[in-house]
Amino acid sequence: MTSSKLLLVLVVIFGSCTWIGTNSVWMQLPLLTSELPEGWNLPSYLSVVVQLSQSPEQLPKSYYALLLFTVTLINAQMNGIIPSISSYAALPYSQIGSFIGSMIMLPLVDIAQIFKSAPPCQ
Repeated sequence: MTSSKLLLVLVVIFGSCTWIGTNSVWMQLPLLTSELPEGWNLPSYLSVVVQLSQSPEQLPKSYYALLLFTVTLINAQMNGIIPSISSYAALPYSQIGSFIGSMIMLPLVDIAQIFKSAPPCQ
C-alpha cells in the first residue's frame, strides 16, 4: 500500500505542477499581448475558454456519441467523398511520375525473364 500511496502523491504533484504551468501561461499571456494583429481581444477569449473548461456539469453519453459520429462523418467526407483541390492540382504530376516509374522498371522486368529457368529444348 505504501507504493500506491507514494504513486498517488507523485501523480498529484505532477498534475498540479502541469496545471500551474499551463494556468500561468494562460493568465500571463494577456499581459504580454493585449490585442492580436487580427484585431480580436485576447484576454476575453482566454477567460471564456478557461471558464468553459472548468464547467462542472457533465453531458449525457448520447451527446458524446453524437459528437463522435459527427466528427467521424466529417473526417470521412474530407478524406474520401470530397476530393481536395491539391489532389487535382497534383494529378498531372502523379501521372507523369507513374509513367516514368513504369518506364524505368520496364527493362528490369524484361531482364528478370532471362534468368527464369525455362524448360529444356527438345
